[in-house]
Amino acid sequence: MDYAFEYVMDHGIQTEESYPYTAYDCQCRRKGYAVKIKSFVDLKDEKEVTAAVSSKGPVSAGIDGSTLSFYSHGIVDASSGCSNSEEDVNHAILIVGYGSEDGVDYWIAKNSWGVDWGEHGYFRIQRNVNACGIALYNSYPVV
Repeated sequence: MDYAFEYVMDHGIQTEESYPYTAYDCQCRRKGYAVKIKSFVDLKDEKEVTAAVSSKGPVSAGIDGSTLSFYSHGIVDASSGCSNSEEDVNHAILIVGYGSEDGVDYWIAKNSWGVDWGEHGYFRIQRNVNACGIALYNSYPVV
């Protein structure tokens, strides 16, 4: 996540509305930017992520997303077949909240695969056990 935040610090970023995605090759338009960030904060553990989500807002996270294509609903747990190793982190998500169901703490995370995937584009993943490596790479921007 650090490289992405460093890019936005240096170059800024557009909004989806001002620079919509197009599914074909084209030249990049460099017409300023919508926002820049001042800095970013890396978080060291899930306790810090909980505090940041409740006081700062969404937190970016890296996970092993290799099993997510099979997800439809429920809570992804630490035994779901994904790895919690740094070497296997391969997908970026956004942690937007947290909760607990039947004694299982979970994160609410937004994926980038659209609203037809998972729970309307979101999924729940077990919290406080580094499920799928979710505790390894977490950060949020300072605007």
